[in-house]
Amino acid sequence: MVTKKVVIEKANRMFQLPPPLFSLLHKEKTKTSFLRTNILNFSKFNWPVETDSELTFDSESLSPAGDKKIQQLKDAVSVWFEKRHNVSLIPEKEVYIGSGIRNIILNLGLSFIDRGELAFVPGLGYPHYRRTVAACGGEAIAYELNEKNSWLPQKESFETSAGRVAKLMFLNSPHNPTGATLTAKDISFLIRVAAKENIMLINDAAYQSLSELNPLSILSIAGGKNVGVELYSFSYTFGLPALPFGFVVGNREIINGLKQIERLSPQPVLNLYADLALSAMKQFPNSPLKRVRRLISQNYGEVIKLAELLGLEEVGQRSVPFLWCRISGRKSSLRAANLLYRQGRIMAVPGNEFGDSGEGYLRFSLTETSERYVEACQRIEKKRRFFKISK
Repeated sequence: MVTKKVVIEKANRMFQLPPPLFSLLHKEKTKTSFLRTNILNFSKFNWPVETDSELTFDSESLSPAGDKKIQQLKDAVSVWFEKRHNVSLIPEKEVYIGSGIRNIILNLGLSFIDRGELAFVPGLGYPHYRRTVAACGGEAIAYELNEKNSWLPQKESFETSAGRVAKLMFLNSPHNPTGATLTAKDISFLIRVAAKENIMLINDAAYQSLSELNPLSILSIAGGKNVGVELYSFSYTFGLPALPFGFVVGNREIINGLKQIERLSPQPVLNLYADLALSAMKQFPNSPLKRVRRLISQNYGEVIKLAELLGLEEVGQRSVPFLWCRISGRKSSLRAANLLYRQGRIMAVPGNEFGDSGEGYLRFSLTETSERYVEACQRIEKKRRFFKISK
């Protein structure tokens, strides 16, 4: 008997998902000028903290952490947060320990977005917010971020019919890719909007510890805990190796929703993760985090030289591990990125990967070694006539 092949049809939501980051890069079939030259990848954020070679991996360290250890983590997060932001938290109710930020964002969407509900996402920003809303059956409403408004949310975006019915709002401060940070005035306005229109605020604060600026927490402004939460990565915040391990602080009802949705697919925190985090919090900022800060600071100078050779202008803020640059005349971002790759095997992210208002901009990561940025400058100086990005 011949078995008929099953027709596999994806759910409609799969066709509604925005393309992932880097999906537009280097699709052209054009020959490069450096066929045998190594690629200088300044498009991706590579976390430069390696696992300690002296760590021991045994059955105990690789076992799920018990309730007592998780409570110790929550207590330590509360102590750190009060020192850092002068905000008191109730560890049992206002701190959640979970997996990586991407998974936490998805779980927040699953917890609070029903089919057809509206959610605000940055019009220029990390595509995962929009993808999460689509995956949960909701409708993503982009609020405008552009150079004229210093890459910050404006009241005109929320004083609309969508603002009166939206369920939640994703924020990202410090902002990827521009580095813009919310001021006390910005946060106060967003809290008033959230309270008036019954909107949850979700601030992705993953990069908050990577500069000396100490950006404001939305919870540090009056009313912040009543309307929202903040998400953090243990790795980026405390200088740990790249681990799928994060925490959420703030509104207890939102925290409770995360706890409930986690039961569908538990992702236990390992004892190893917990022990590393507890040690790092006691030493904050620890040596690995200080090294990362120095690396990012040193690389700013090298990437600025690279941008100047290409005729680009820095227009972002120095609070994230990226350099956000404007192309003279707002030329095509994708064309500029592909030109860099074809002629010099240098990779940068075209700004429109983050949204339409990113057209005319490029993003460079600052986490490579300084020698690689120097090498990029040498390639451009050697054949500068091939790199007329701004013409």
